[in-house]
Amino acid sequence: MASPFLIRRIESPREVKNLELRQMVEKAAILISEEFIAVASDGSEAGFISIENIPHDSLTFIYLIFVLSQYRSLGLGNSLLTRAEDEARAKGHRSIRLKPMPADEGIERDHLINWYIRHGYRWSSDSDQMEKVF
Repeated sequence: MASPFLIRRIESPREVKNLELRQMVEKAAILISEEFIAVASDGSEAGFISIENIPHDSLTFIYLIFVLSQYRSLGLGNSLLTRAEDEARAKGHRSIRLKPMPADEGIERDHLINWYIRHGYRWSSDSDQMEKVF
């Protein structure tokens, strides 16, 4: 089933109209990261993901996935994670990594870790990061 959300790349946090999302994008965005915003069918901004492509290590790193509370449990996190994985594969990367840290108090770290495990992520043997190898 297709996602009811449109996910598109943004060039600047200034493009984000929702104040809560804009603040999260501003915290996550660095010069070398790429951000993607998710927009619901009614035009409302619902969440985003921030990633960095690291060509010399042939991997993509996820800095942050954030979904506004009213859009949680609708599959948006899955769609954003899939977008990051698709971006990594399109660049020929062998894996994708992240450090599982909740973006707000609404998500418990253990719940988040289990969510990533269900999506095929495993603990990296050499760090406190999780990784999915393609």
